[in-house]
Amino acid sequence: MKEVLVLSSEAISSYSLDQILIMLLDKRGVVPSKLDSDWMKEGNLVISADDSNSDGSISFDRSKFIDDSTFERWMGSSTLQNGDIIITSEGGSFARVSRIRVDSVKKIALGQRLFALRTKPELCDQSFLYHWLRSHEGQYAIKSRGTGLIEGIRQTELKKILIKIPTNGVDQKIGHNLDMFDELLHVLRKWEETSKAIISSLFRSWFIDFDPVKSKSEGKLPYGMDEETAALFPDSFEDSEFGLIPTGWKLQTLSDIAQIVDCSHATKPEPIDTGYGVLLHVWNIDDSGGITLHETFEVEENEFNSWASRMVLSEGDCVVTKTGRVAAVGRIPHNLDRNLAMGRNMIGIRMENAPGFLYAYLMSPLKEIEVIKWLNSGTVMPSLHVKYAERLNVIVPSEDILAKFEEIVKPLIRLIDDSRAKNVLLSTCRDLLLPRLMSGELEI
Repeated sequence: MKEVLVLSSEAISSYSLDQILIMLLDKRGVVPSKLDSDWMKEGNLVISADDSNSDGSISFDRSKFIDDSTFERWMGSSTLQNGDIIITSEGGSFARVSRIRVDSVKKIALGQRLFALRTKPELCDQSFLYHWLRSHEGQYAIKSRGTGLIEGIRQTELKKILIKIPTNGVDQKIGHNLDMFDELLHVLRKWEETSKAIISSLFRSWFIDFDPVKSKSEGKLPYGMDEETAALFPDSFEDSEFGLIPTGWKLQTLSDIAQIVDCSHATKPEPIDTGYGVLLHVWNIDDSGGITLHETFEVEENEFNSWASRMVLSEGDCVVTKTGRVAAVGRIPHNLDRNLAMGRNMIGIRMENAPGFLYAYLMSPLKEIEVIKWLNSGTVMPSLHVKYAERLNVIVPSEDILAKFEEIVKPLIRLIDDSRAKNVLLSTCRDLLLPRLMSGELEI
């Protein structure tokens, strides 16, 4: 039997955050206009609180840019680098912790509502601090010092946070072990992002830009397409209310091609700890079209059957929110083994013969344009009434093209589902490991 490492009080040192940091940046209030400059279309990245994701990553594709001169005045002698820890200082994402991870050398400036941290390696491993700040203990330490109507934390309070750090290199070993989880999570996110990008690009090429039809109208074989698939597409266009669309395709409403069910219940039942099924809420729909059950509204069987009387959600179905985050989309994956029903202010949509097409459409610019049109139609409070959802315009190809699209995207959607499930499992394991590693309950 292996001997379990137990950390004695002598093997743990307590420090304030201020003592272990070699860098703590706070650029609150810094904007280009105060530096006699403006945002640029390209140049040096400026990350903001909106770029920091709940999974610890940073979405540089949403970042803004500044020129070299503005960067020098903005950052002075400071620079951000790989591994630097970013904490949101206030707002809806308050206390969110992420870490800079770039594949190439980039000059990065720190935007508003953010702190950037870098440790003194002789006192605390950078990875250890990152994972500790993301743990329940670290999050409590940050949020317990938050103040204000718009909750936030001042730099002076952040510096006072106390942290217990294992000595003799144990913090480095803990950080390294948890980083291995992050590497796997990074790979899974890349698979998911790549699959989504392929689906989105294919939908845009076939059903928005009509690339195969344009190529055939010019007497060319569509780029990257075999002759059998190309033969399914027409080689000309015809007029429609939408404008020119491929010959033989139809401009239809969403209700023409899919079953649309409105949640008609007004009063929520009482939730229970463990129930027969789950009523989905807006918090179960993430920003990327997925369903997460990190928090569930469980109900007993009779209540569930009442709420699901018109539609028990199953693989491929999509739910769309009507208010709040208007028109947010969540797709039911194949590997979510729960009884699911729509909660309040949701619309359920089912397209049995082409669920992949439905998902790609609901995540596309076409749907966004249609939704904006209805939201601007005179309603006082922004909302997507079911009658508006039913009237969303869809350009529908032949059954053969729909079938080919499903054939291509189905394995990609399955890969997305499997990657997300593994991501949740790995994230849970990682979050459970930190306190046990620190206490010495688990051997390093």
